[in-house]
Amino acid sequence: MHIVYELEQRIRRLHSGRLRPRRMCCLAMPTLKPPINATLAEFGVRVRARRVALGWSQEVAADHIGIHFTHLGQVERGQRSSRIENILKLAAGLQITPGELLDDLPLPTEND
Repeated sequence: MHIVYELEQRIRRLHSGRLRPRRMCCLAMPTLKPPINATLAEFGVRVRARRVALGWSQEVAADHIGIHFTHLGQVERGQRSSRIENILKLAAGLQITPGELLDDLPLPTEND
């Protein structure tokens, strides 16, 4: 009850001009990092396609795979290079073979 009263008072002061609104300093959307290279971008597309085909959110898929959902998001965006152990975990969790994720991926170039 006391908190509601304080909020009402702040709103009244704000409308009367006696209280200035707080500035919002960080309203700009962060820019997304690009994929590390074309190989990881394509790998991420395959991981995401399989997850979507299973009808899973990133959180559900990450639980099945055994990794954190932010890690999975980075893999899907091509922003994280996975070790062989994690590729095996990804494939097992997504119920496919590692080959389905890796076959015919574009080779990284010398610039990557």
